[in-house]
Amino acid sequence: SVGFFLSPRLNASGRLEKATKSVELLITESSEEAHQLSAYLDKLNRKRQILSADYLNFALDAIPDDKSDLPKVLFVENDAWQAGLIGLVSGQLKERFSRPVLAFTKDDNGNYVGSARSINEFHITNALTQFNHYFINYGGHQKAAGLTVSADKYNQFKDEFIKYAENILHEEDLIPKLTIDSVIDIDQINLNTARAIIDIGPFGETNQEPVLLIRDVIIKDIILLSRDKHLKLYVQKGNQLFECVWWNSGIHKDEISFGAKMDVAFKLNVNNWQGTD
Repeated sequence: SVGFFLSPRLNASGRLEKATKSVELLITESSEEAHQLSAYLDKLNRKRQILSADYLNFALDAIPDDKSDLPKVLFVENDAWQAGLIGLVSGQLKERFSRPVLAFTKDDNGNYVGSARSINEFHITNALTQFNHYFINYGGHQKAAGLTVSADKYNQFKDEFIKYAENILHEEDLIPKLTIDSVIDIDQINLNTARAIIDIGPFGETNQEPVLLIRDVIIKDIILLSRDKHLKLYVQKGNQLFECVWWNSGIHKDEISFGAKMDVAFKLNVNNWQGTD
């Protein structure tokens, strides 16, 4: 609930406006004010979702369909994009194309403002440091960075950075990798296992949530969610039926067929409804 419902709404004000509305919601002692602020942030989050989808579609239209034609690092630009949303664009493109992505817009002074997302094999901030003479400012960590480049230096930086990435990255670096922590059987998928996993949290960059694998489940139903953005799958093994949500996977809907057998990698969560797990 926090990660998928509360956080995006609290985050939306800082991405599109100022974060003060979110702070006011967290500190108010008035239920009426809390309701008004919640409604406002929910509306703002819907705007964020629409804009993010539009930005992503624009970026995808500019990227070749054939992956063999792609450079090892992607640049996408649009002067009209809001700076607070370009990190969402670079993040989604990085996941889709399995390579570093830099998304840029322009600020009021005509400078290029960018947000970068990267794969494990390419430390984006260390890479950018090789080109810091082009930047007004920059900063970040292994997988994400922000930077500002003056308009007169942008094209030269872009060309040189693409050449740098082509030399540093190997084709095998661009193959998506998934680390499986444990292969489990059907009788291990239960509340006790889920609660044991919760107990070793909280999870984050230095304490990743375990990824489990169950083999040979049968696809019983496929449901599109959120305007075909996500997939809900019902899978069966033995006499048990499980509900799975595959986030940001609508593009894969035609690759799955009813009755097919699949191995499923997943993170085990507990759904709570009216106090019942």
